[in-house]
Amino acid sequence: MCVPQAALIVAATAVSAAGQAMGAAQSAATGVHNGMGSAFILLGLEHNGAGRLISVDLPPDEQRIIDQGTNVMPDAKAQGWIIPDRLRGRHDLRLGRAELILPPLLEELDVGVDVFLHDSDHCYSHMMVEMGLAWPKMTMGGWIMADNVEQNASLFDFAKGVGSQAIVISSFDGADRLWQHGMFKKVPE
Repeated sequence: MCVPQAALIVAATAVSAAGQAMGAAQSAATGVHNGMGSAFILLGLEHNGAGRLISVDLPPDEQRIIDQGTNVMPDAKAQGWIIPDRLRGRHDLRLGRAELILPPLLEELDVGVDVFLHDSDHCYSHMMVEMGLAWPKMTMGGWIMADNVEQNASLFDFAKGVGSQAIVISSFDGADRLWQHGMFKKVPE
């Protein structure tokens, strides 16, 4: 299954706009794949004139990940290959399993995370783990964003659990495929 360009552009534009609007300085993301979402986050950081993106990715070679709608990486391409060279100076890509890399990565940050984008394994438990790891490091007013939220209720459950409200943007890949991209903001409890 091919990821529709319209869905990617809608989600990536939302990520970039949110980062620009809040003057994001520190962003973290999982699930880089080709780098479309990362490129838009980096574009927002460039627009702000500050900040960096730390990404975690694992090649989508497990069948259950491919079944979630992720394409196999193109031959001879590495994670993030689509990111323009001029934006790469703000990008720190770490390869491996998010649940193992995120805890020490988030601990080493000396500032909070303004934008966290989940776009890796879209099973409920994995999404909850990633959001749970990111949440304590989120700045007040920071955004957690996730792609493919139509696959389960984790984003909605997590947002409700922390007293926030999820916003969803939908796009379509024909009559049989709805793509949803969700986000919620860290607000005072």
